[in-house]
Amino acid sequence: MSNVEVERSIEAILMVVDEPVSEIILAQVLEKSVDEVDAALAHLVTTVVSPFARSMGDGASIATLITT
Repeated sequence: MSNVEVERSIEAILMVVDEPVSEIILAQVLEKSVDEVDAALAHLVTTVVSPFARSMGDGASIATLITT
């Protein structure tokens, strides 16, 4: 599974879960290391969350909420 596939899989999982999911759970479900999941999450935050947050006008609080 490539990094792009890991990111897409994480996005899909996060869209359907109804509670927070830890990096450990994501890694287990995707059969990837926690480091790979952390890297994918970091990339998603910079490429998806940050631009979206800036467009909403309050990027810091939205990005902080999603990454904590």
